[in-house]
Amino acid sequence: MANVEAMKAYIISSLDLLPPESLELLKEFVAFLRSRVAEEEEPVRKGTAEELAGSPLVGLWADREDIGDSVEFVRKLREQIERRHYG
Repeated sequence: MANVEAMKAYIISSLDLLPPESLELLKEFVAFLRSRVAEEEEPVRKGTAEELAGSPLVGLWADREDIGDSVEFVRKLREQIERRHYG
């Protein structure tokens, strides 16, 4: 545990030596590491087709007239999210 504390102290003391543009990269790297840790900790549960069919999410957009082609709508949403998340 002392080794972990020493590494933390070293990293923190090194921050003042980095140029500002490196801090932005470091921030992005920390976010990346945190997301990997979160993914590793959360077990992925795979549901069945029957469970999905019974989900309240099925038909959620059925009455929406502003969506049109739901497949195309979802594809565009995913693209927006990916651009936002990955730059």
